[in-house]
Amino acid sequence: MIAISKSRRTNNSLIYNQGRLMTNVSGRGWMWAYRKMRSLLCPRLSSAYRATLYVLRGDTGVFYNTLTHQKIRIRK
Repeated sequence: MIAISKSRRTNNSLIYNQGRLMTNVSGRGWMWAYRKMRSLLCPRLSSAYRATLYVLRGDTGVFYNTLTHQKIRIRK
């Protein structure tokens, strides 16, 4: 585990001095991705799954919305 000596708060996000971003400064985390998927009329389960992929990989992958037949992909 990496020992972290100093940190500072900026825009309600914690940034470490080693240059490693520990939280999302842009505000585009899991909840943002979930709400974005829901706004595109995706089902709850699919939205939760795709939001998790977005947070872990930075990309939801390409998928089709069965209701609107749209091709959707969200990436960082």
